[in-house]
Amino acid sequence: MQTDILCSVEIARLRMADQLVEWAEVVDILEEGIFTVDPEYNILSVNKHFAELVGMSKAELMGRKCYGIVHGTKHPPPSCALAKALKTREPASVEVKESKLGGATYLSKASPVLDEKGGVKYAVISMSDISPQKRLKEPLNTFRKFAETSSLGHGFADIKGNIVYANPSLQRMLGALKMEDLLGKNVIEFYPQDVQPKLSGEILPDVKKNGKWFGELPLKSATGEITPTIQNISLITDDAGKALYFGNAITDISTRKKTEEALEESKQKYRALVESSSSCICHIDLNGKIIFMNSGGVRLNELSSPDELIGAECTRGVKEECRGQMEQAVETAKKGGTTHLEYESLSAKGSTMWWESTVGPITDGKGRITGIVRVSRNITERRNIEERLRETTTFLDNIVHSAPEAIMSVDLNDLITSFSPGAEALFRCSAEDMIGQSVYVLYPEELEEQRKVWKERILSGETVRVDTVQLRPDGSVFDVSLSMAPLRDGKEDIIGIVGISHDITKEVKAEKALKKAYLDLKKMDQMKDEFLQNVTHEFRTPITAMLTTNRLLKDSVTDENLRKILELNERSAWRLNRLVGGILDYSTVENGAVKMNLERLDLAAISSEVVSTLQASADDKNIDVKIEMPKTPMF
Repeated sequence: MQTDILCSVEIARLRMADQLVEWAEVVDILEEGIFTVDPEYNILSVNKHFAELVGMSKAELMGRKCYGIVHGTKHPPPSCALAKALKTREPASVEVKESKLGGATYLSKASPVLDEKGGVKYAVISMSDISPQKRLKEPLNTFRKFAETSSLGHGFADIKGNIVYANPSLQRMLGALKMEDLLGKNVIEFYPQDVQPKLSGEILPDVKKNGKWFGELPLKSATGEITPTIQNISLITDDAGKALYFGNAITDISTRKKTEEALEESKQKYRALVESSSSCICHIDLNGKIIFMNSGGVRLNELSSPDELIGAECTRGVKEECRGQMEQAVETAKKGGTTHLEYESLSAKGSTMWWESTVGPITDGKGRITGIVRVSRNITERRNIEERLRETTTFLDNIVHSAPEAIMSVDLNDLITSFSPGAEALFRCSAEDMIGQSVYVLYPEELEEQRKVWKERILSGETVRVDTVQLRPDGSVFDVSLSMAPLRDGKEDIIGIVGISHDITKEVKAEKALKKAYLDLKKMDQMKDEFLQNVTHEFRTPITAMLTTNRLLKDSVTDENLRKILELNERSAWRLNRLVGGILDYSTVENGAVKMNLERLDLAAISSEVVSTLQASADDKNIDVKIEMPKTPMF
């Protein structure tokens, strides 16, 4: 009976981590040898009495083969209770006299604990001294002593199922204020109705037959409240093997159930979060081996399956020159530190990739480091952009440094932030002297109001181009063509002003000289016009007199030949008059004041007049001048 109780206590201890310390203390005060082993017979834990029984410390026993310690054999003997339990996956017990353990007779019981798939997780073995001098009362009294203070529910019922003892913890579970409320009541009524048939028809008969039952059962209190529990029901017998009582060790697992449900929900959320992440997330063991990679990491590393990397070194694919960084990050994580690093690697398909990683420790509930997590983000595109940006920046810097123009930038407080070599040459000062100074030292004071207007326009996003003057530190003033534009950051926010000054001193001087020459020419042209007006006036006065005299003579002459001569003379005078008018017309054309008059002309008459004018000169030179006109309408 005592052995069954101890075995129940040990199994409950192993199943309930939150009671581990209490159970360790409990089993250490018992005078029975209790230990647990894995399916390979390796000792996992022992109580104090077992260590004293075999004459070794607990630490010395850990990992040793139990059959070598208990039986002194190299293999499990056929009569070993543990061998039977592991084979049948059912509890087994044998009575054996162990010469190696002082020659006493022990009842050895082995109880396997199975996982969800029915496999053996571990087994609990109890070795009870059943020598004649040992009586049942002694271990029962010992058990009752610790049961009164235990947080687990412990109780006994007679073979008919009537309660004969319940410790305070069990009383609380059953909703009883005192022991008298429970004594004599049948245990069946403290279970839900749907469980009662199984308890009375299967579980208790099985306990009577096999001596023990272990599993989860809901418990119903006197108020009807249902509590999930783990129950370890044992059959207590006398020395002759007669059944006396049912013993039960009950653990309230309602908190654990809620915790497990919350933990499972948390696991699902965590897994969903990890799997949906676009980053590469790796779980690395303390030996530096990859034991998990999310689907994002599989995709980014161009893998067909995470199995291609599971078990591989965490530095796999990392370029040789970057491996030291990764190894150091893993070592830091083992000590509880976190490392941020960038490194280059090759994917499964040989693609070169850059990663930004955070490597840190994974701890359990007690703060112990159990693994390492590496979260990596693919920054290949960013690195390429940065490289192109560096090339562009270098290119632009070369342009700025080689440009003959003065290029400078100022912040929003009008302080100079950059000063190109061209600016150094133009202003005859060094960048070192100018950076940090106000840009206004480069302008005459009379331009203060204009500068404010320019700045206001630039900060509104406008580009300003003006021809103005600037001032050198030595006090000399020179003409410039100045272009100013807003300087923006990566977010398109204006952070300053950039200006380009081009020295136009020579151009301004040339323009002034050109203006002066233009004014001089204009003045000379005006003098020419005045001269022509005076000359034509002087010409027209005698011409008018000639025409008047000729007209008077022609009117008084009767000789036909003389008349023709006078007519020719008159036409020549008019021709000279028109020539003088043409000179005035030329001046008018130059001044842009000419006006065109459209009218019909008699070309035949004009042609005849021209021939008549030339006739006298032609006759003197024996030249025959004729004119032939087509037979077309004359106007």
